[in-house]
Amino acid sequence: MEPKDSIRVLYIEDDPGSRMLVQKVLNRAPFFYMDAPDGLSGLRIAQAEKPDLILMDLNLPDISGNELTTKIKNTPELKNIIVVALTALQNSYARELTLIAGCDGYLSKPIDVQKFPQQVMQFLKGKKEFVETGQKDYLHSQYEIHLVEHLTSKVKELEGNWLQRTGNCRITTIILKMFCLYSRIFKPAKVPMI
Repeated sequence: MEPKDSIRVLYIEDDPGSRMLVQKVLNRAPFFYMDAPDGLSGLRIAQAEKPDLILMDLNLPDISGNELTTKIKNTPELKNIIVVALTALQNSYARELTLIAGCDGYLSKPIDVQKFPQQVMQFLKGKKEFVETGQKDYLHSQYEIHLVEHLTSKVKELEGNWLQRTGNCRITTIILKMFCLYSRIFKPAKVPMI
């Protein structure tokens, strides 16, 4: 049972060992711990439970943590939830892309079990990380390119699956129209030369 006035933390992570470790560290007052083994389950839990903070793995089996963060931050009832990337990726480019995607912060694995609750509390108290202004436009355009490429590959995958099952070409027309509309919404940004 959830104690009154607890801090609700949702950890979206596909690795059971990582979920178990974070649960042991955060499964005590003032925290109320929840977890999800994949992105879509995490989204459903976030919509139902409205956690105060989401710890987000980046390499999920069904949707990337960055894409899920963008979805969460663009969903009116979820947009104010604090999202912190918790990942084994430890390079500055990965960190900056997660911030562009909408994460409020970035923590690296492995966690220090002594410091981790305090690190989480810092974000709950208002800590927010930012990308340097000079890199923001470039990184944003790179993230948009990634999203469009991922969407294109998913459309091709769905189209192939549909055609294999039905042999119907009408879906091709529908998918192409959807892609053209999406392309008009997200016009390619000018990428500065570095």
